[in-house]
Amino acid sequence: MGYVISGAALAAAVVHVVWPSAKIDATTVLLLGLALVPWLGNLLESLELPGGLKLQYRELEERVEQVETEGKASIDDASSVAQAALGAARLGSAVQHRQPAGNLPDLDELVLEMRRLRQLPYSESRTDIRDQVFGAMIVVAGREPGFDIGAALRDDDPDRRLAGYAGLHGKPDAELVEAVVDVLAREQSAFNQYWAIKALRVLTGLANPSEVTPKLAAVLKRLREMVPTGSSRAHEVDLLSRSLGLAT
Repeated sequence: MGYVISGAALAAAVVHVVWPSAKIDATTVLLLGLALVPWLGNLLESLELPGGLKLQYRELEERVEQVETEGKASIDDASSVAQAALGAARLGSAVQHRQPAGNLPDLDELVLEMRRLRQLPYSESRTDIRDQVFGAMIVVAGREPGFDIGAALRDDDPDRRLAGYAGLHGKPDAELVEAVVDVLAREQSAFNQYWAIKALRVLTGLANPSEVTPKLAAVLKRLREMVPTGSSRAHEVDLLSRSLGLAT
């Protein structure tokens, strides 16, 4: 857990030191906080050991195994969120080799950059950069007049859909919960799935759970069976399921 907090704090410190003029706004703070709060809750639960000594040992043993599985997912989750916050702060350099220098990219440029990155061979560094571009998307989508989040979510282009998920992080709209659920049910990209689930965690906190749970429950159950155990996506599905009172 210390690694999670230290990593997120270090990312924020780096942004402050290297880019002192960068504005760390509420969106950036929210991105960092999303990864930390659920993990702190898990830690507190692990300290509760009711019953006799033997039962305590068994519960602790089971909890240690669970934390070992969830630990990497939580750290991966914190890393993705911290990278997105970094991308939001480094907005001007979010598109590689962009000219003219100094101007902020528009959403179309960020979509094209995300598409370019998607075509590169998989690596952890590629994922980090994509997270940064997603963070830049959150800021730009919130500023771009006339951006239609619903249309972006319905787009066949996975990178345009990412812009839709980014828009929901910047301007949450509870009325779009069902649209995100429909898209998530068909989403094939692991990267897209991760940020779609993140968006749903924000939106379901604003919506009436009784109106979104039945349809979402089926999608989450199917997704949980598909994604690798111990992955950041599985971690996010579990957190969302728990917040809705669903069994995981």
